[in-house]
Amino acid sequence: MARQRLLRLRVCPNSLQGSAWTNGIANNLRGAVTIPRRAHAIDLDGGTDAVWKRFSDNARRGIRKAEKQSLDVECDTTGRSLGVFNDLWLLSTQRWARQQQRPVWLVRSQGHRVNPPTRWQQIAERTAGGTSIWIARHCGEPVAAILVLRGPNDHYTRGAMNKELAGPTRANFLLHWLAIQDACRRGARWYQMGQSGWGDDQVSRFKENFGAQAYEFPELWLETFPITRLVQVARGIVKRLYRFTR
Repeated sequence: MARQRLLRLRVCPNSLQGSAWTNGIANNLRGAVTIPRRAHAIDLDGGTDAVWKRFSDNARRGIRKAEKQSLDVECDTTGRSLGVFNDLWLLSTQRWARQQQRPVWLVRSQGHRVNPPTRWQQIAERTAGGTSIWIARHCGEPVAAILVLRGPNDHYTRGAMNKELAGPTRANFLLHWLAIQDACRRGARWYQMGQSGWGDDQVSRFKENFGAQAYEFPELWLETFPITRLVQVARGIVKRLYRFTR
């Protein structure tokens, strides 16, 4: 990678291999831009029974409550449900924007930049069964959905919900439990739950309900010009201006 002369290259390593990447960067890529990241992963060793025992009481209560809510759950591995997922995701961005005190358009644009919708359609089309979209419906209305990449390590990549409808049903707990069981049946070794914040944030607490452990790793940028630094400065200015004008 160091020998390539690309304008910009982003590498987001497997969080379970964070220490190896940190050492490799220190020894070989000292001029690279690194951003500390943190992600959670569930060890599936022992199968579903062992994983269930490592859940918190809160997670088990949430799953049992969801099972009593007459939820209809669909697992789509063809990509045909991406439209339903995207509708819920657009609804979720409004809530995230309010929580972060940021414009909705900014939250959506960053989400599309990192995970463009066309990417998931292409993955679903080109890797038969490689993507599972879990959707929970209550009284026929989609209330929550998660998107999981399947493989030796399953990777929960995105989630979305109508919080007003999904919250009381605990649908998110049930969707993850079903996806974890699916991963165990297929012999996956880990169920990765994606990046989290630092400290005792709400996202981390939710993941740790399932027995997920936090792993630190470096996100790596190789650049001909200092684009990442400029982007970080620009984002900071946008955030300050938005808060000033509110």
